[in-house]
Amino acid sequence: MIRFLISPGDVAGDKITIKGKEVHHLRNVLRLRRGEKVTCFDGKGREYRGRIERLSAAQAEVQIEKVAERKKESPLKITLAQSLIRSHKMDLVVQKCTELGVFEIIPLRTERSLINLDEAKRKARRERWQRLAEAAAKQSGRVQIPTITEVRDFASLLETAGDFDLKIISWEDEGDGKSFRDALTKRLSPPEKILLLIGPEGGFSAGEVAGAGKAGLLPISLGSRILRSETAAIAATAIIVYEVGR
Repeated sequence: MIRFLISPGDVAGDKITIKGKEVHHLRNVLRLRRGEKVTCFDGKGREYRGRIERLSAAQAEVQIEKVAERKKESPLKITLAQSLIRSHKMDLVVQKCTELGVFEIIPLRTERSLINLDEAKRKARRERWQRLAEAAAKQSGRVQIPTITEVRDFASLLETAGDFDLKIISWEDEGDGKSFRDALTKRLSPPEKILLLIGPEGGFSAGEVAGAGKAGLLPISLGSRILRSETAAIAATAIIVYEVGR
């Protein structure tokens, strides 16, 4: 069924008002008409099924027929701190990791980041990434949309690492046998909040990895081959989702 993103404030009693770009898509792209069934979700965990009751150029009014109980969201909260990489690669990370179920994405400025954004570009990129996350959530059937945060510095991120019960930094030079499976499964209890750091094209510096270790992050390798940053982000997220199994 076709899904539309609304805000919680668009729900009033047993009615939903679809507005803005969503009603344009409904009316002019999909050419839906009165009486047709649609699904709406508010990006905060609630989903509604209903039927189009009224339709104009400005909005569509939907009669709610069912508040759906969806179990698509995992209780596991994965925060992906992705080092800034080229625009089209960052777009791919946002899209695919949203599909995989991440809770939050932090664009991260690191020593070897090749991308340097001024304030205007940071704002524009963040808005773009949030739109991509919304579209990916709609497509994949999610009922929550990941938050794309402001760009953060590596050092400031480490200061908040204590908020997570499992903290991982993916590092291609890690060679002591630690694996994602060991980090995720050899614990007294399953992790609830995971922080995952992925480096830029040139990887994290040795100093950054040392600082991460002091902050309690585990350096973990994704294998003997060197992966592109976007590949590492998607692969690591998929491994976490699979191993934790929620």
